Amino acid sequence: MTRLTGSSDGGYVRNGADVIRSAASRIQLSLPDYSSSELEGHYPDGGRARFIAAATERGLGPAELDHKRRKWLVEARILLTASILFFLGGFLWLIPADSAFELVMCVGFFGGAVAVLSLAFRADFAAWQIRERRFGSVREYLDARF
Repeated sequence: MTRLTGSSDGGYVRNGADVIRSAASRIQLSLPDYSSSELEGHYPDGGRARFIAAATERGLGPAELDHKRRKWLVEARILLTASILFFLGGFLWLIPADSAFELVMCVGFFGGAVAVLSLAFRADFAAWQIRERRFGSVREYLDARF
């Protein structure tokens, strides 16, 4: 048993949980009070005014925005195709895998596929924001896309 000064049972602690309970009882946390509306979105209009302000600040008209949207879509499709090819490459290394090197190659291909897939997700999200003409959240993007 461990001797602890200031404890009520003669100075000894029965287990580590007693120490944790006594320390936790003295800690006061003050967390900010978030209502559910604050977590849903920061802008009551869904970010439309902020998007328009950002586009006009950069001097982007409807034609330039449409061009940027098409560029983001092309990038998303290219990256999605590359991600599929990475997954296929990983599966091709996995089929005859009989050594540690081949398993490491599979992990590398699958890791590359996930990295490229995240870049494709980012590009498609940017194209969606331009198409919607607003800065929306990822949750709204996923609800609209899928």
